[in-house]
Amino acid sequence: MAVKQKIKPEKPKEVDKQIKDLHLTIQMYQELLRDAQRQIYYWKKFWYESQSKENLLQGYKKVIEDLSIKLRKNS
Repeated sequence: MAVKQKIKPEKPKEVDKQIKDLHLTIQMYQELLRDAQRQIYYWKKFWYESQSKENLLQGYKKVIEDLSIKLRKNS
């Protein structure tokens, strides 16, 4: 949703200040967006790495269970 601000062109210096303030506001929101994107990337990467480790752990667990069954059969 766009925010509408009424600019009263009474004094050119006031208009210039309002324009400068709007540019600063835009820059602030752009930086917030970049920061949010970096955080999303970090947490997605973290999640994928944890999923990979979880899958590896499940594989190790299956190997251990299979070896335990073979050892019991051979005993």
